[in-house]
Amino acid sequence: MEVPGEIYHDLPKVADIYKDACGIELTDFGELTKSILIRHDIVHRNGKTKEGSVHSIKQNEVEALCAAAEAFVTKIDEQVQAVLSAYPVNRPSLAPP
Repeated sequence: MEVPGEIYHDLPKVADIYKDACGIELTDFGELTKSILIRHDIVHRNGKTKEGSVHSIKQNEVEALCAAAEAFVTKIDEQVQAVLSAYPVNRPSLAPP
């Protein structure tokens, strides 16, 4: 597994990296994957599909994507925090002496 060469838009591959490296399960990213494909069309095809149809994106779709992304990141953060708490490290205090 070569992490520096990975493309982080490929969520199934990223899920494998997180699982192998940290034991973190990334699931339920179907809606995000769909949006990543649309993003690809916007960036590389001037907003059109391979067939030439123009993507029409509504505000409620953007809001739903934001909610899905936040939920996805929250699940990751919860798992990362659980892993970190399982391996306590003596960290210097940031409070002034």
